[in-house]
Amino acid sequence: MRRIIGKLSLAMALVAMTAALAVPTLAFADDCVAHVEHPDGNVTEHMSLQDAVNAAAAAGDPETEWEDMAYIYLQKDVDLGSAGLLVPEASDADLYLYMNGHELTSSNSQYTVMIEEGTYLQITDGLIVNTSPSGRSVVFNCGQLALGELIFEDNSQTSVALVAREGVDCAVFNAPRAFANFMYSVVKGGDYAVINHGELWVEGASITGELVTDDLVDGDEYTPSLTVFSGVIDGGLICGEACEGADVQVCGGRFSEDPASYVSELGEYYTIFGPVDGYYVVSDIQERFYENCLKDEDCHLAWYKDANPKAWYHDGLEWANGMGVITGYTSPDSFIAEEIGPLDNVTREQFAVMMYRYANMRNFDMSMGDLMPLDFKDAGKVSSWAEQSVKWAYGIGVLRGYGDGTVLGPQDEITREQLAVMLYRFAEYAGMDTSVGEDTNILSYKDSSKIGNFAFESLQWAVGSGIIGGYTENGEPTGYLGPKDSALRAQVGTMLMRLYYL
Repeated sequence: MRRIIGKLSLAMALVAMTAALAVPTLAFADDCVAHVEHPDGNVTEHMSLQDAVNAAAAAGDPETEWEDMAYIYLQKDVDLGSAGLLVPEASDADLYLYMNGHELTSSNSQYTVMIEEGTYLQITDGLIVNTSPSGRSVVFNCGQLALGELIFEDNSQTSVALVAREGVDCAVFNAPRAFANFMYSVVKGGDYAVINHGELWVEGASITGELVTDDLVDGDEYTPSLTVFSGVIDGGLICGEACEGADVQVCGGRFSEDPASYVSELGEYYTIFGPVDGYYVVSDIQERFYENCLKDEDCHLAWYKDANPKAWYHDGLEWANGMGVITGYTSPDSFIAEEIGPLDNVTREQFAVMMYRYANMRNFDMSMGDLMPLDFKDAGKVSSWAEQSVKWAYGIGVLRGYGDGTVLGPQDEITREQLAVMLYRFAEYAGMDTSVGEDTNILSYKDSSKIGNFAFESLQWAVGSGIIGGYTENGEPTGYLGPKDSALRAQVGTMLMRLYYL
């Protein structure tokens, strides 16, 4: 079995996989759980995923090299029950499990997927969940595992999510000498996200939970390694005593006894977790790019006919556009956005979309709205392009109904005080400290009497934390807050930027 970890090998595998995915759609029997496309071009149907994996593992030709690949396509959701899935030593075939957006679960198994030594398995486009309260891990990897990969066919990214429920040891247990590469994937832990005793690469992935890298066997001289090329580890990175001197790298990041020292030198950092053997790992250091913008023709905003890079809204709208939170307007006749509407009023459904993009960019769980019904009299007025975002915003409590709760008002324009309320609700959902600003005197504003009772606490927090400020003129405060004024797209971008760096 070959270790396919080199960039060239991965690229060649991608091209081969793209060609495989381009086969015509085939008709399968209703009881077909998965089908296998063998290296010789034959296609076989299987009534269980285990049978499909066994057939794929046995499909290799000992005379060929890395191009000997078998593709397993999941046709429906599968509950493995207490059995789990065993991926046997593939001897001469590399296996690709393409989940077609389906879900694989195991309700009572020690390991949902057990990958034996000598196997290369790549998983894309689906959700694998261990729901057992007493399970060990979603994937127990003794071989070579890849999660997610780029598919060039339509320039899209396919990924896989591994989710370990609370009480399960970990999402991935990477055994000594095993290799795992997380590419554009999401790994969510139970007790831990990943327990790594082998070699782990993280490329554009999101790991939620603690990542432990440690030596498993006393006296074993093998040292586990972790390399983060790009990605987010939203939790702790732990090295035990047996792992002193482990090969841990965060490319583009830094190790520092005092991470604050890097702020003035390199700009803002996103997340600090540690200490790791006395050091803090700074996951992703980057400058606030909008502050260094020359506000000339190279500015993002200069691409839009209706935006002025030198206007008061530059930093906020430049950040929001650069991060994909606020995008330009497109039409059915043109996919090229020529306008961004910095001074346009924002509707409730538009804000839901912006908030959805913001939360997705911060790697929040976006599944809340998948099955959330909109039981409102005017639910039919929600635009199709905003429906998923509105359901999500309603599901987490950011967007609520009016009055008796029967009207949603998706097309209604939001005011600055309503914006403060919805940002406050999101902050509570995100677990942020909303006590900031409790002593802020917003009654000092000349128009404080216009603040609605429902918005007072939220505005106090928003003003006190610096997310919302009063109006200025020629750089000087006017003393007005404008709670009843309509919120503008540029203002929303600015407030979301401030929330991001809070």
